[in-house]
Amino acid sequence: MDYQKLISEYENLFLVYCKMPFTKEKFESVRRESTVLLHRTLLAAEKLLWDNNYPLAISFIGGSCKLCTEGCDQFTCRQPTLARIPLEAAGINVIKSAKNVGLSITFPPKGYLYRVGLIGW
Repeated sequence: MDYQKLISEYENLFLVYCKMPFTKEKFESVRRESTVLLHRTLLAAEKLLWDNNYPLAISFIGGSCKLCTEGCDQFTCRQPTLARIPLEAAGINVIKSAKNVGLSITFPPKGYLYRVGLIGW
């Protein structure tokens, strides 16, 4: 699928992010928590848009899906109606896109973990 073409057809695009502090010991739990927070926020925004006559609203999550506590395998999703494609998998340069809106993301992360998603309508 040509995601760049798909995204270019939307009039409105919002980059959505969450920024969470972490320690070395808490990195994995913060990674999961921030991913789920962003994913659920994007799903809620999609629903709000759909309920307000924007039936083509679409969102892209940040990083891999972590909605299920037990991971899905690469062929079977436990919640296909909630699954969304990660920005990175759609070929979007997340660091450059964030920089374009004044958000500075560095790797490896230092002190704060960012999760960045996109919603279009």
